[in-house]
Amino acid sequence: MRRMTTLVPGLLAFLAIGQGCNESAREAANPKPDKPAAQASDTSELKPETSSSIADCTSLAEHSCASLQVCAPYFLQAYYASVDDCESVFREICQGLTEQETPPDFARCAQSLDGCSVIVETRSVPAFCWTAQGVVPVGGSCLRDTDCMDGLCQRGKSDETGSCAVPATEGGDCAAPARCELGLRCDVTVATCVRPVGEGKPCQSPFECEAGLSCTAEARCEPSRAGSPCVTGIVPCSPGQSCVFDECVVSEFAEGDCKNPSTECEGTERCVVQQLDSFQQIAACEETVRFGAGCDASSPCVEPLSCRGGRCAP
Repeated sequence: MRRMTTLVPGLLAFLAIGQGCNESAREAANPKPDKPAAQASDTSELKPETSSSIADCTSLAEHSCASLQVCAPYFLQAYYASVDDCESVFREICQGLTEQETPPDFARCAQSLDGCSVIVETRSVPAFCWTAQGVVPVGGSCLRDTDCMDGLCQRGKSDETGSCAVPATEGGDCAAPARCELGLRCDVTVATCVRPVGEGKPCQSPFECEAGLSCTAEARCEPSRAGSPCVTGIVPCSPGQSCVFDECVVSEFAEGDCKNPSTECEGTERCVVQQLDSFQQIAACEETVRFGAGCDASSPCVEPLSCRGGRCAP
């Protein structure tokens, strides 16, 4: 649902900039959710539970929202306002899919929550936790990862469709269109899958850090700051920041007009833009609708749903 841009030319030059990023840039402020939680650079405290305990809609909702709270409390506040609201949304989606006999893939939901990188890269709870389990076998045609029964959807930039393929493991080759398994990152400078490290750990490039962390001039993984270089979808900013014109800017909750790309509506509201004439637009935060409800341009769906055929669906 979030904007994605392609890798900009001169990535190696970008990485060099990242090593010498301006240490005097102002710190990004990450607002706290209603239920306060300490921010963390990984979800190690959740791993024993998420690896084995997601077996029904209640545990899926609990672990999804707990991971979002630990990894990205800004997103929790921006999308749902509270853990209770978050759990209600994901429990409702899961139950709706289950009633349609197309339940989520509980095992791969747990796998995608094992660490913060997937949440930060997708700016949301991973899609395996809120879409129907895939049915396409390895080698079959796909459009997205969740189409696949096993593996991930692997396709080139110019390809209309991809194929479900077994992802590379740690140390494996991830030269395009190859993919790394969930929890790993592709260090594009050496085309190798690496296991990202958390805040304060040594690094040589931002790809060695958990998503949302930058590799500083001191060769340490630290949260990105306002002005830090970024590439949307490749080197994301920390939660609470947006990548605008290849620089991290501090996100702000909208007050009235929400057209500015660095602003976001808070809680379960979303930005609705209306075109008044050829030259004038107005934008305001409007309350969202839930799974299965009617939707249109003026009645947006709650995160992470989309309006499909006039109804909110994954």
